[in-house]
Amino acid sequence: LFFKDNVERSLEVKNIGKDDESKFFYFLNLRTSIKEIKIQNSQILFPSFGARYFPKYNLDNSTIEKITINESEIVFRDNFEDYNRIKSIIGLDLSYNNIISIPIHFKRFYNIEYLYLKRNKLKSLDLNYDLRLKDLDLSENEFTKIPDFVFALKFLLKLNLNSNELTELSITKENRCLEYLYLVNNKFSKIPIEINYFRSLKHLALDSNKIVEINVNIFKEDLSLKITLSSNDIIGACPGLEKNILTLPIPKDISEKATGNKKNESIDLKVEGGSNVPLIIEKKEFE
Repeated sequence: LFFKDNVERSLEVKNIGKDDESKFFYFLNLRTSIKEIKIQNSQILFPSFGARYFPKYNLDNSTIEKITINESEIVFRDNFEDYNRIKSIIGLDLSYNNIISIPIHFKRFYNIEYLYLKRNKLKSLDLNYDLRLKDLDLSENEFTKIPDFVFALKFLLKLNLNSNELTELSITKENRCLEYLYLVNNKFSKIPIEINYFRSLKHLALDSNKIVEINVNIFKEDLSLKITLSSNDIIGACPGLEKNILTLPIPKDISEKATGNKKNESIDLKVEGGSNVPLIIEKKEFE
């Protein structure tokens, strides 16, 4: 059992076993102003954080604002519904834990603003739509469909779904809050027309998908969206999309002839004057 306490009121803990929980909460009870807990390589009953040992650290009444649990074995409490709204927690990171499912009673985290579930084994997720999430990371899981509740979140600004098995955007209603959407390394074959439902979207990352062509007619005139498309298989030029497309893939044969570097697979259209466009590519293809 390893503890590391610091002046930022953060507590780092490693190697909590089933027999160490009481020691951990005894230590925690002596530090009444802890704001952040980081736990790694442990066996955790979640949430407990003192409920059985020191009532003041029951999450209902704690001062803890951020909890990170990585590379651990997490067992979710069966009686989570007995908890009141957990008002202090604003950030929760449960990445790298091989979690298969998340209990719906996460709605108890009433003021949570960010939830990170990166690199688990989630295929579905059903959380409460009235959570106040601003940042949700579901990357490196096994989703084939975007969870229904996601686009109903009224405060969500950033959504990361990189490295899943997605082929389409499942949205049917206008969304006015989301600004950043990351869909890198999925299985999209085209830029989804549903992007027009996002009225505030600033950046869409579709790099490393299976996109072969771009339908220029899917963009509405007032759409100020920026898109990255490197490492796709797009054929032909994309005239009229300079306003929206930030990166385009370079065909492999042209990339090798122009630069001698097989790793240079995309053109950054943000560079002023297009100075990084290989000379072998005729200018008219990018006008």
